[in-house]
Amino acid sequence: MEQEYYTTDGNSISEEELSSAKAKAVLELIKNPNLDNFFLVEVKANDDFDVIVFDIFPQVPQKPSNDIRSVERIATHFHKQDKERPGAYVLRKDFPEVKHIYNPKGDSAKQLCLTIEPYIEEKYYWTASGFLKSIFNWLSKTSKGILHEEDQPLEEFYFESPHRILLPNLFFDNNVDEIDKGFICRKLYQEKNQTIALLDNPDKNPDQKLLNIFIFETPPVVHSIPQIPSYKLGSLHQELQKINFNLASKLATKLFAYAELEKLNPGNGLILLVRIPKKRDIDSEIEEYELQAFFLEKNLKETIKILGLKTNHGNIVLGDYDPNNLLDLSLLPLNPTPYLTPSKALEHNGLEKDIEQRISLIGLGALGSQIADNIYRSGFNKLSLIDHDKLLPHNLARHTLDGTHLGEFKVKGMKNTLSSIFENNKLRTFTENVLHQLSDDLKQELENSDLILDFSASNIVSKYISNNIVSNAPRISCFLNPNGKDSILIKEDLDRHYQLDTLELDYYRGIYRRSELHNHLDISQSRIGYAYNCRDVSSQMPQINVAQHSAILSRSIINSYNKNCPLISIWRTNQKGETNRFDLACHKYQTINHRNWEIKISSSILEKIYDERSNKLPNETGGVLVGYINTKDEIIYISDSLKSPSDSIEYPDSYTRGKNNLLEELEKYDKVTANQITYIGEWHSHPDNCSVDPSPDDKKLFEWLKTYREIDSLPPVMLIVGDDNRLNFLVEEVTNSEILYA
Repeated sequence: MEQEYYTTDGNSISEEELSSAKAKAVLELIKNPNLDNFFLVEVKANDDFDVIVFDIFPQVPQKPSNDIRSVERIATHFHKQDKERPGAYVLRKDFPEVKHIYNPKGDSAKQLCLTIEPYIEEKYYWTASGFLKSIFNWLSKTSKGILHEEDQPLEEFYFESPHRILLPNLFFDNNVDEIDKGFICRKLYQEKNQTIALLDNPDKNPDQKLLNIFIFETPPVVHSIPQIPSYKLGSLHQELQKINFNLASKLATKLFAYAELEKLNPGNGLILLVRIPKKRDIDSEIEEYELQAFFLEKNLKETIKILGLKTNHGNIVLGDYDPNNLLDLSLLPLNPTPYLTPSKALEHNGLEKDIEQRISLIGLGALGSQIADNIYRSGFNKLSLIDHDKLLPHNLARHTLDGTHLGEFKVKGMKNTLSSIFENNKLRTFTENVLHQLSDDLKQELENSDLILDFSASNIVSKYISNNIVSNAPRISCFLNPNGKDSILIKEDLDRHYQLDTLELDYYRGIYRRSELHNHLDISQSRIGYAYNCRDVSSQMPQINVAQHSAILSRSIINSYNKNCPLISIWRTNQKGETNRFDLACHKYQTINHRNWEIKISSSILEKIYDERSNKLPNETGGVLVGYINTKDEIIYISDSLKSPSDSIEYPDSYTRGKNNLLEELEKYDKVTANQITYIGEWHSHPDNCSVDPSPDDKKLFEWLKTYREIDSLPPVMLIVGDDNRLNFLVEEVTNSEILYA
């Protein structure tokens, strides 16, 4: 029996009459004597296309998985103005229904799906050779059943409609069969041949007319040739009948039932959602569900009337009806798209899907707003935004908010912006300064947080939230250096054995001990005024630096927030945008309590002092303590010690500290740390088997130290170290001159 082929539109022409350059290139290659996989059949043309028909000889095994023949006839279409992708159609009428083909006109040649790349991009690398090879490979792989990979998504039942509808996620729940409420069309965009409709819950605009939504589920299908979306209910009904689903009857039954129960407003619009379970093979389990949406041209009342149900003064009167009456209704096929959920955002960002961290975020300036935006879009949706400032014009140079939010509290603007990202947001806002008396709501929110982020760029705030906020949540502080070239992240461990206030001291000690970071806190850059008040000044800092560092810090927060280790990291960028990372050492601190004072001293510094004492035995030795004093909370932080100067006098029973290079080292510490780490007091050792109580000479020295520190209104501090790691602090209250012994 002679093989039957579909005919192609157009008239035969000579090869010289071809208009398309691509058609000419393909024809030349087919006629190339060095290629034996192609045989020219005819050249044709119509008003819009050049057509080249040829036989192709693919590689087909002896026992093919699909009925692909050793010779297949192909028609290739080339738009004369190159406005459409060159198409390849298989002309054999009994060509099997396999994956990656579609049938645009029903009983006609099937088109091969050769690529998913947009043609506007493919034009730049399209070649005649690549085009013919893709046809050859398509047929060869399909014959072996390997064109559609096992891990490749299933073929769609319907090709994507140019029209789209955005739906709440409940419609994509495969267990939902009926929606007992209407929805509103929040926004509608119509341009040329494309429509985008946004459906939402009615509480967004209760006065707007509702759309009724009917959900239908078909029997399972094995994925195969995609169908062209239907624009008539009759054609949709016929397509679904092929998979044993009677849409007209199902729709009529549902209309009858809803009308009888008076569930819906008859004047509302109607959308049909058809859910199609899909399987990879006939014997496999359901792998996924495809959802298709269709908007009826008639509203519910008109549709009921067409069905044959009568109305009396606006009321439904039950009677005979015929489902076939519905077949002439026009449809608008819509491509259903779910709104973004936090779990999907996590998946898009390559993160775990079960992240449920409740995060409090303090400070929504340039850096904080951009990091908040980054981590929220990454799927961390349980954010509490805390800031007391309003958005002013100068903020727009580096803030993520735009000018429509000028004059608003930053937290309000951020909530309004971020809340549109996910279908249901869990954002909370607090227009409070954390250094002031906190509201009960904010106290509760911080206490219940899983993580507290500080972007306030204030070391006072970081110390305050470290010591004064009641919460088990670990804290992370992020900020930029004065010129915006460096970003800093200081992170507590999950158990809070390392806390922000002492980690900050390790940060200062770290930059002091690394010469390449000595200019890290240089504050010589210009300030710029944005109004007429003396306080209305801001720093000069490029937005591109803020954006780059906000991305770096966001990544570091996401990667490290659940790791049970402390972290101090600095990222430095240069003019080329290159970044270097510096990780600084983190140390535990010991706390010694006085009546009114706390002394927090680095354990590593104590070890250093113990070693220096041991190395100088039998002589006494000593040095200078540096750190920071929090006068409000009465905390003395000791982060480092400077060695005994070379001109010090050291004997077995006495020690006199010298001064060689001491002032220079103190000034260097002061400069490198931007005045944050300064002189705290003195330390010296006692010999073995001696008390660490102050000797008469120690008391005289302490009186001198007291007089010296009174000028700065700061307490004198002396540390005496003995054997077996015994130590004794002397601290005097600034107000009552009482000596306290630790």
